[in-house]
Amino acid sequence: MKKAFLSMLVLATVSQLAGCVSEGDDGSILVSWTITANNQASNCAAVGASTVRVIVREGGTVLADPSFACSAGGAELVIAPGTYSVQMDIFDGGGTMLNLVPFNMTATVRAGATTNLGNAEFAFTLNFDKSFRVQWGSTNESCSTAGIAQEEIRISTGNQCLDVDLLVGSSNQATCVRYVCAEGNVLRTLQDLPPNNYLVQVIGWKGATSATPHACYYSDAVACTQASCPATITAIFDPLPADEQFCNATKPEPDSR
Repeated sequence: MKKAFLSMLVLATVSQLAGCVSEGDDGSILVSWTITANNQASNCAAVGASTVRVIVREGGTVLADPSFACSAGGAELVIAPGTYSVQMDIFDGGGTMLNLVPFNMTATVRAGATTNLGNAEFAFTLNFDKSFRVQWGSTNESCSTAGIAQEEIRISTGNQCLDVDLLVGSSNQATCVRYVCAEGNVLRTLQDLPPNNYLVQVIGWKGATSATPHACYYSDAVACTQASCPATITAIFDPLPADEQFCNATKPEPDSR
């Protein structure tokens, strides 16, 4: 499943909490993080995250930059009293930073106390794929018996057809354009869709070799979301009145309208 990283949201409060700090008069910085995907609680493995790096600076000087397992969910750094800038970033196993921008905080550390920087929420947007088959006509006809030369998949969030990568069997196609009719058992896959509520419609065209093909088969515009999408979309013979003479398979199709 492909993914895109939209943003990193941070819910952070700075407070001083009493704590046991083992090294002399040092204090400590406590950081924690959580993972969300598409506004739902998630985990590191689901988004491909491996480590979280915490960089502590004093002025422009880096004092520490340890990395922690993402699955740990938090870490504590022992450090001398002072005021520091703290940066947090999240990485995949190959060392690629997954957040778009660094998350920066300011921490004031006091001797013998823990400065809690609150929880950082690394928020991901995961794209998704959806697959379905097409039934041509109420009796599941073949392309040839239904007289369909080309088909078209339309996907939208409203009135405008969206240009989306489409895999038809093993053939790369596109939405919003006509291509050679595929039989009903062939899987159509809409790829890399950002989370949203979509409407999907299938149209069958007759007369692909003529100057003006005619839309003769239509499905309803069906809902397709990350959570659900029909396994089969049925496109029935439903020509517009103006196209009926061109769509009717028992009548010869004119060369042009």
